Amino acid sequence: MKGGSPVKLHNDSSDLLIYTLGGFTVYKKGVNLTQEKSQSIKSFQLLKYLIAHRDKRLKPEQIVSHLWPDNNYSNPKSTMYSHIYRLRNLLGKDKYNNHYILSDNGFYKWNKSASYWLDIEELEKCLNMAKQKIPTNLNKAIKYYRTASHINIGNFLPEDKNDWTSYVRNYYLNMYKNTTLELTDRLQNFNRIKETKEFTQKAIEVFPFEEKFYYHLTKSLIKEGKVQKAKDYFENTKKFFVNEFGSHPSFNWHEIDNKFEAIN
Repeated sequence: MKGGSPVKLHNDSSDLLIYTLGGFTVYKKGVNLTQEKSQSIKSFQLLKYLIAHRDKRLKPEQIVSHLWPDNNYSNPKSTMYSHIYRLRNLLGKDKYNNHYILSDNGFYKWNKSASYWLDIEELEKCLNMAKQKIPTNLNKAIKYYRTASHINIGNFLPEDKNDWTSYVRNYYLNMYKNTTLELTDRLQNFNRIKETKEFTQKAIEVFPFEEKFYYHLTKSLIKEGKVQKAKDYFENTKKFFVNEFGSHPSFNWHEIDNKFEAIN
């Protein structure tokens, strides 16, 4: 996602595409703006902040204090006006002649009515749709979840290490984890072993300390009749948690023990 033409995981016709997961990249009409050496780093920092807080009206003082706390600006309003002006020039207007950034009685706000595509918005939509469909239509839930998984290629703005990005990053991580847990619970109950294994294996790569994913994977192996493989995986999982936390995993593992005893 760091160069060339954007990978479009959607049918959206917007000419502004913003990617934040796994790295920050902005395309305008197919041009990668983040590769333009002439652009100010502060313009992109401001853009990141605005889209991360796109549901809020933001005071100039708040933006300045969060983005550049070490700079003692005597006039934050004037400073922010200059940065907003540069960012608006960089982004231009959408195809309907709308600005992407709105001014509102001394506040600034991202224009959610403008025509743009933002990966975290699409991720949230897909995960919410998957969650909504889990109780009634597993196949549709899986479809939405797969789309979300294609979008979710990494952490939110991993290159940025500060409090506000950490908060947003954890928000999307928790949303992804909770949807995966709910979906794999349902799949396990309906003996959809193939999908259960697929989704839990991928989830473990992202959430290596969420023991319920290991539980579902072990249980799926047992259901497949791969008992020895399940036993080996079970023992390796226990060793992993002992090494990391000094104790065995706690979630429903007695049920797995009972299954092994019943098989023997």
